[in-house]
Amino acid sequence: MKASITHSISNWARPLAALIMLALASINVTAQDGGSITPNYRDADIREVIEAVQAVTGKTFIVDARVNAKVTLIASEPMTNEEFYSAFLSILRVNSFQAIDNDGVVKIIPDAQTRTYASPTCAREADAITTTVLRLENINAAQLVPVMRPLMSTSAHLAAVQSSNALIVSDNSANVQRIRYLIRLSDRPV
Repeated sequence: MKASITHSISNWARPLAALIMLALASINVTAQDGGSITPNYRDADIREVIEAVQAVTGKTFIVDARVNAKVTLIASEPMTNEEFYSAFLSILRVNSFQAIDNDGVVKIIPDAQTRTYASPTCAREADAITTTVLRLENINAAQLVPVMRPLMSTSAHLAAVQSSNALIVSDNSANVQRIRYLIRLSDRPV
């Protein structure tokens, strides 16, 4: 009898807990007609924002214990669910966190931990971690390392390979493209 009472309580408690979480999340997210929302967060715990994003998008999140921050997101115009998710991803980047989508489950981790993932697929293509080898023709690769390092994110990796006069660059895709462009401009015959 005791097991059946516990089972029936858990059957109605889960949906009730989900409704309570949605109600708490909607305190700071005002729903508009047509499925758009106007988020309003001032110095909110990032986990509160993650819960609101989960409620709006239906995505599943796994949040690293080191993901802690106070964030502010104030929208003057209503946003679609996709725009809200995009703004959320920007909040993560600003606070040195990364969202890695792995078969529909989004892992939120500190930027510095992205190197431990073999081939992460980030929520936005520009945020995906990319590793590339850039061969140089006219400049010594080792001389470029101290010049390029300040242009890279804190979790990025940059190394010179003397034997082939190349740079190994690992950073988000947008930054790798920028570094590639700068090197192409710099690596010209004197």
